[in-house]
Amino acid sequence: MDAVTELTADTFHSAVAERDHTVVLFYVKWNAVSMAFMQSYIEVSESLEDADVSDVELAVVDCGEWTDVCNAQQISSFPTVRLYRPQEPSQPYQGMLGTESLNRFIMLSRLVSPVLLSSPDEVTSFLEGDLYQRHAAIAPVTVLGLFSSTASAGVPVFKEAAKALRGETMVGLFADRRAEIWAVEYSVTLPAILVSRGPTGQTEAHSLHLSMPDQLVTHIQRALLDTFVSLCLYHSLIEIPLTKYI
Repeated sequence: MDAVTELTADTFHSAVAERDHTVVLFYVKWNAVSMAFMQSYIEVSESLEDADVSDVELAVVDCGEWTDVCNAQQISSFPTVRLYRPQEPSQPYQGMLGTESLNRFIMLSRLVSPVLLSSPDEVTSFLEGDLYQRHAAIAPVTVLGLFSSTASAGVPVFKEAAKALRGETMVGLFADRRAEIWAVEYSVTLPAILVSRGPTGQTEAHSLHLSMPDQLVTHIQRALLDTFVSLCLYHSLIEIPLTKYI
């Protein structure tokens, strides 16, 4: 396992404190799913190295050998993947156990969240322009928070929710009186969020009436899920007439 770092009780805490992002796979050798996923995990590490991604370290902990580390991290199932950042709680990876899904999670987790936007042009770029295009492969659906000013009571809540959503989607924030432009266009009241699929997709708007970060995270995740389901349904309706005549 040259592509990943094997951590022990002596090296775990220093390792997760050194890098901006340390991804740790907790596994046991007797678990078939752990060992099957190990190959995908190594492939992700190699792809990050090939892409010159230097701020992410992939590591593993054998919980059959280092039970004290795994108990301290409250690992109760295998395999478990967590992302560690210095002086922050660890973030669990809850996606599919495959190369593409894990790589997407890691690349999205490296982005600042929320992306602070300061002008209508930057908002347009985030939703459908250059900024969107740079990250469309890993974040085809983006979320934009709209507030009337940086002093709005909901801004700190939104920022906390955006941090919690790192790895799931790209989140932007526009806190300015000109946010009313989009509120009028999409017939919502501020504060609001826009869930966008880019320049060729549909944009959905939702007014916000939530006061806690975890409530807002759940609200955004549901909006993302609804958008994903709608996209899948759209493609299935397109494919039905085509496959009928094959």
